[in-house]
Amino acid sequence: MTRGPVDQYGCVRWCPVEVPVGETEQSLDGIKSHLLNIYSEEGMSGAERAEPLMEKTYIIQRRYLNSVPAPAIAVVKEEWPFLFSPR
Repeated sequence: MTRGPVDQYGCVRWCPVEVPVGETEQSLDGIKSHLLNIYSEEGMSGAERAEPLMEKTYIIQRRYLNSVPAPAIAVVKEEWPFLFSPR
């Protein structure tokens, strides 16, 4: 795995537009549902198992976080709980 571009000030993939190869919007929504199931069954102890799925769903995470108006942190935690897991 190679390291992506780095910016001195923050995220360089602020608003990606292409879904991962082999995925569709519907399949990414399914992965998101699977992530929520993992969290409901295992809590934060499922974070390691969730990490590759979180990487696949990055595009829909960013769309959600960049939406206007921005979602409240409590709502983000409900929708994307593994964003709050320590690495």
